[in-house]
Amino acid sequence: MSKPTTTSRAFTKIATTNPDYESGSYQLDHDANFDAIDAALALVSYAASGAITNKEGCAIITKSSAAGVMTLAAPTAGTDDGKKLTVWSATAQAHTITTAAAGINGNKNVATFGGAIQDKAVLRAYNGKWYLDAVESINITLSGS
Repeated sequence: MSKPTTTSRAFTKIATTNPDYESGSYQLDHDANFDAIDAALALVSYAASGAITNKEGCAIITKSSAAGVMTLAAPTAGTDDGKKLTVWSATAQAHTITTAAAGINGNKNVATFGGAIQDKAVLRAYNGKWYLDAVESINITLSGS
């Protein structure tokens, strides 16, 4: 299985040895904010079946030889609440995303792509479950329990 490829915005943090560095919580707050923005904008591509490891940002399934069989861990209640994960298909395959029982919308566990390029599932984390945003998602069918 190939390793996912991650693209980040790589915000530049000021080194503590730099004369422009401001010590104290102010600078630490900025560094933490840069990390949070980078995570929210992360772009991870998956060329093989396996686990979708990011819980926010964008995951692009690029597997073209057959449908990707992907798994997605449940978000952590409280910690991940509000995070948005968009999963795109870059290939014309009926990829699947499987979660634990009742992991999507509280009553489904499989999201199946329709088989067209640019199908997408937009998921929001809340209270340990993923919720499909029906307005933003394109050509996705839910099943399972």
